Amino acid sequence: MAADTNASLAGDLGITAYLNLQFFDLLHETRDLKDVCTVVPFTAGAGSATQKLRFIQPVDPMTQPGEATAPAITNWTTANKTITVAKSNLYRSGSDLAYLTGVIQADNLVMSFLKSVVYHRSSLIAALGSGFTANTAVGSTGVALTVDTVYAGLFALRKALVEGQIDLVTHATGITQFMASLRGETATPLQIAPETQGALSNDGSGNIQFSWMGVNFRSHASVPKINTNADYSGFMSSPRAIAFTEAPVANFLSRQSFNPQTVAGETAIICQDLSTEAAGARSYICHYYPGVAEMEDARGVQVVSSV
Repeated sequence: MAADTNASLAGDLGITAYLNLQFFDLLHETRDLKDVCTVVPFTAGAGSATQKLRFIQPVDPMTQPGEATAPAITNWTTANKTITVAKSNLYRSGSDLAYLTGVIQADNLVMSFLKSVVYHRSSLIAALGSGFTANTAVGSTGVALTVDTVYAGLFALRKALVEGQIDLVTHATGITQFMASLRGETATPLQIAPETQGALSNDGSGNIQFSWMGVNFRSHASVPKINTNADYSGFMSSPRAIAFTEAPVANFLSRQSFNPQTVAGETAIICQDLSTEAAGARSYICHYYPGVAEMEDARGVQVVSSV
C-alpha cells in the first residue's frame, strides 16, 4: 500500500493553497501630471461650474509723436479662456460575506480611489497634446522619439518666447526611444554631460523620470494614440500652457446629512458608503470634480512619436 503524501491528504487534511494575507498591486501607472499645469483655485459657491481666466498683453510698442503732440491711445490686447469642473466617478461593490471572509478589504478600496483619482486627472492633462497648434508639431508618424525631435520642440518653444523650465509628456515607449537615441549620440559634450548619464541611468520612478538640457521628461500610460494607433500624441510645454482646477468639497460636506467622507491628502473627493443592508452588500462610490483647459496655445507644442 502506498504511503500517504501531501497530495493524497490534501482533499481532507489540507488545501491546495492558503491565502497570503497581503495584497500585492499589479503593474499600474503611478505618475501624476498635475505639476505640469498651473493650478487655478476653484471658488465654491460662486454660481457656476465654469470660471473665466483673463489674459492681458503687458508689453506694447511706445510711440514718439513729438513734443507738444498728444499720442494715440493704445488699447489693451486681451484674451480669455474658460475652465469647467465636471463630475467623475469610480464605483466599487462587494458582498458583506466577501468582506467578512477577507476576500476583499476596505483599505484596498480607499487606496484604489486615491490612485485612480491621480490617474484620471493625469489622463485629462495628457489628452491635451493635440490641441497645441500655434507651434508646428515636432516628430513624424512612424518615427521614434529622438534627441533631434526634443531639440526641435525646445527650439520651437524658445522661438515663441517661452522661458524657464520645459516639461515633456509622452508615453513610456517614447522615453525608452529617447534613451536609445541618446545612447547613440557621438558628440563628446553629450557623452560626458552629467545630465546624459543621469537620463540613461534613471530607474523609471517619480513624476519626473529625469531632466535633460532643461527639459523634464515625464511619461504617462494614458497618452493618447493618433494616426490609426500608429503614434503617440505627447507634448512639450511650460507651466502656463495648461490650467488645472478641482472643486473643493469641504464646505459642501459640512452641510450634508448623508455623512460622506473625504480622503486624506485630496480636497476634491467625496467617498460614500452605499450599503444595501437587506441584500448584505456593501458599496462605495468616489465622486471627483476636476477641470483642465489649455491656457495659452503658443506655450506648448505637440510631440509625435511611434508606438
